[in-house]
Amino acid sequence: MCLSAFKMIHEYFLLDSITRQTVRDSNNTIVERCDEVWVFGPVSDGVLEEIRLAKKCNKPIRYFAIVNSRDIKEIPKEDVTFEEGLERFRDEL
Repeated sequence: MCLSAFKMIHEYFLLDSITRQTVRDSNNTIVERCDEVWVFGPVSDGVLEEIRLAKKCNKPIRYFAIVNSRDIKEIPKEDVTFEEGLERFRDEL
């Protein structure tokens, strides 16, 4: 199982002292090694790339919504939200 917390850790603890490409490479390695990918909240361009990689690697992908900041529930792909301008990629989920 895999959650892409690596990006959060890098941004929070290293405060942009490493390149974004290093973060992307690290996230891609996590996606390649995990059993499945979990997607939380709106899909950003970076998350969309991770979804594409997971599909290429034949990894199961699960989508979740965070409800009331305390409850997390699994949702169908049709209910996934996107950041502005990315809705056109819905068919790639």
